[in-house]
Amino acid sequence: GDASAGPVINGNVYGGSAYGTVNAISTTESSNTNSTTVTVNNGNMLGGVFGGAKGNATYTPYVKGNITVNINNGIVSYVYGGFDQAGKPEADDVVYLNGGTVGSAFGGGNNTSIDTTKIYLRGSTADYVYGGSNQSGDVLTTNVYVESGIAENIFGGNNIGGTCSETNVLVTGGEVKTAIYGGGNEGIVTGNTNFNI
Repeated sequence: GDASAGPVINGNVYGGSAYGTVNAISTTESSNTNSTTVTVNNGNMLGGVFGGAKGNATYTPYVKGNITVNINNGIVSYVYGGFDQAGKPEADDVVYLNGGTVGSAFGGGNNTSIDTTKIYLRGSTADYVYGGSNQSGDVLTTNVYVESGIAENIFGGNNIGGTCSETNVLVTGGEVKTAIYGGGNEGIVTGNTNFNI
């Protein structure tokens, strides 16, 4: 990645809001085809890059449309397709690791749940790639696609906590230096793990 060509951001970056609603005017609206897109082209992101919103124990934020995260270059410590502390995506959620250097990337959120994840390794160099969430949160189905780039470790499931019902890892290219796990790191997979190469 190229940290010298862009900004240094010490905190987190969110595609959604802190505690409000995005892609709709009401929390009761159904999901829609509007979009929230986060793209990193350069710089040094010392915090997390979230496709979703922040949230806390009091407020649950909403993103009603599709979420896309593109990491094209730069240095990014953490990448999340989902939300941080509360809330969950209501439409499609996709993470593309196209370039740059990534510490840990999650198709899901930090302490949050998500129904379905899709995370693509397509050129980035990453230490860890997870199909699921990080510290907690339940995921119905994860999808990890390794097409090009380099990863130290690939996990189909969650990192520390939470559960996944089904995980899917498809490797068609790229380089994995240490190991690929159909399941999570410390997280639980209650159903099938599917690994195809």
